[in-house]
Amino acid sequence: MAHEVPAAARWARLVSARDAKLIDAGAAGERTVARARVVITLILALIPVQAVIEQPSHPENWVGLAGATLGMVIALMLVGVLARGYYRPWLGVVTSVYDVTAVSAILGTFILIGVPQIAVNSRIVFEVYLLAIAATCLRYERHAAVAAGIAAVLEYAAIIAVVHGRWDPGDPRFAGYGDFSWGDQIGRLLVLATAAALSWSILRRTERLRQLSTHDPLTGLLNRNVLEERVGEEVIRARRYRRPLAVAMVDLDWFKRFNDTYGHTAGDAALRAVSDALRSAMRRTDIVARFGGEEFVLVLPETPGPDAAFKVEQVRAQVEALRMDMPGVEEGRLTLSAGVATLDPDRDAGLEILQRADDLLLAAKRAGRNRVISDSGIAAGESPLAAGAAPPAR
Repeated sequence: MAHEVPAAARWARLVSARDAKLIDAGAAGERTVARARVVITLILALIPVQAVIEQPSHPENWVGLAGATLGMVIALMLVGVLARGYYRPWLGVVTSVYDVTAVSAILGTFILIGVPQIAVNSRIVFEVYLLAIAATCLRYERHAAVAAGIAAVLEYAAIIAVVHGRWDPGDPRFAGYGDFSWGDQIGRLLVLATAAALSWSILRRTERLRQLSTHDPLTGLLNRNVLEERVGEEVIRARRYRRPLAVAMVDLDWFKRFNDTYGHTAGDAALRAVSDALRSAMRRTDIVARFGGEEFVLVLPETPGPDAAFKVEQVRAQVEALRMDMPGVEEGRLTLSAGVATLDPDRDAGLEILQRADDLLLAAKRAGRNRVISDSGIAAGESPLAAGAAPPAR
């Protein structure tokens, strides 16, 4: 079978959920942006407050004050929501668009009160667009950069269209605050687009560096360092909430012989094929990592031992059925052995579950290889899968 990753699969990975650590960093960045939003909103609110004090009879000043008050309420609500621990990756996209739209609303207010020259020539409010776009880098969410950039360009383009459509560029009012120039306005739109592209590039680079530091370059699976960190986190969570957790240590049988027979290029292709099989067989909540060499680790949260052994047996059968689609390797077959350990909440406080899975793997090797042995008493390969039975009860 061919092991080239389809274009659709590559795109799915591109837009899939981000690395957990980047999500954590994005949550912290969102809280920082929320606090900064309150400060900026308060400073900008001083403008309509001063206008109301000086000219209370002008209704447009009260409109500006109402808008500033609403903005402050929303800013404080977002701080409160984040302070209570609520965060979702999509929140960064929503708040980024909100920040840009708030800037557009301020510029639109200038149009409403009859000073369009400020709306298209402001050197203070316009720069807040750039701050809003730059803040997407703190969220570690490249989709937020794209969304903020598109919103900024479209909204500011709408402001330009309104001003140009309702006022003559030669209107004397523009003389006191800068002429209306299409060159300047197009330049501003290009600056917004460039800022968004630059933010997206920075975030994409950040994700790429994170990928290189946490994933195995050959297979794309998590590497050993990250695996041990994630196993520790899952053990803590499972013990705290008394939930089941299983860990499988998987090793390809006679892989050195396969390398010596077919060459290292075929060996690398085999490792990638097995990695794809492991990845496709697991749930999104499971963890698949390359432990080293031809060893892999599967971490299955919320999975009792018998179910985990049954699942790993399915993986064993799937790998055994693989056929290498490479010249000279048509007859090359792979098998694996695996040990499946179940969390003992009273004994496993750290990485002990990994060691027990490794001990069970060694038992599977000694028992003849190409089999799964678990501490729940299941020795698959003679497995319930072969008989079409349901996963046995504990």
